Amino acid sequence: MGFVATILSALGVIGLIWGLMQKFKAGRLAKAPFVKTGDAASRGAAVAGPRGAVSAEGNVACGAPLTAPASGTPCLYYELKVEGSWKDGDSTKSKDYVDEKQAAIFAVDDGSGPVDVLASGGGDFDMEETFSETKKEGFLADLKGAIGKGKPIMFGQYAFENPPMSKANKFKCTERVLKVHPRLYVLGKSEGRAIGSPSWTSLILSQKSRDQLMGATAKAAKGFLIGGAAVLGVGVILGVISLFVGSDSAADARAAEAAAATVTAKLLDEPATRPPSAPTDNAEASPGKAAPASASTICARAVRCCRAASGRRARASCDALLHAPEATCTRSLASFKRAVAATRPRRLAACR
Repeated sequence: MGFVATILSALGVIGLIWGLMQKFKAGRLAKAPFVKTGDAASRGAAVAGPRGAVSAEGNVACGAPLTAPASGTPCLYYELKVEGSWKDGDSTKSKDYVDEKQAAIFAVDDGSGPVDVLASGGGDFDMEETFSETKKEGFLADLKGAIGKGKPIMFGQYAFENPPMSKANKFKCTERVLKVHPRLYVLGKSEGRAIGSPSWTSLILSQKSRDQLMGATAKAAKGFLIGGAAVLGVGVILGVISLFVGSDSAADARAAEAAAATVTAKLLDEPATRPPSAPTDNAEASPGKAAPASASTICARAVRCCRAASGRRARASCDALLHAPEATCTRSLASFKRAVAATRPRRLAACR
């Protein structure tokens, strides 16, 4: 129960954080002045809001789209990442060998005149993953490289050269792009005749209109905040319950062990009515010749139940019941049954 509580609490916190991020984004969308592209280009700071925030939307004008390195997809912006990993003892380590971001020169125009978009720094874009592949480098790669016969690792159309003496022998290439959409909404900071990335937050580029994006963001913020709070609440409740259950179980287990030690200590002072018999692995006792079979059976059950209630640490004390009178075994068996039922119900079969 404690593990489930931890997982639910973590998911709830993640949901709340994401909900707060979406709420912040919704606030930016609502507060940033929404202006004509021509005004954003010609009037700049005059039409921008606090800290230069400004937004606009229009048709995309791009004379020379980029070509994504791995997939060959025409795009306005791409991110290419190659991560290498290797074994270091029992752990796995990793390192980014390539982390490339490129943006084309483009503008948006609603008919009033184009405004350039400076997207090279990346941001909150409508990105799509266009390539993902993992490859291992050959065992003799370093040796081949040293004699000039090394070959690059090909990820689609992209050739990756592993640096000499690199520890990594497994590489994952991931490519994400902002495709050449016919129309985009832009929210950023006024930069002269362009809209660029603010220093305090991210540039937003979306193929949704401003109204569509505001509605979707507000809905996401509400859903994640409510859902995250609910999941976190359930996790906290389960965590509190598990603490009480765990403490009660631990207390019951300690009480059961103490009871076993007390009962068996008293048995040492009681006269045995039958000769000792060695316990077997499953706590079944061989009945002594001087004792009735019923007494032997009851005492063997008491030993098994005592072990189930007390654990391995009290095994020697539990075995002393094999030498006890039948009446003592009967009383002990009843006590141990209650202890097992309270602390280890799955092991109650040992008492039957």
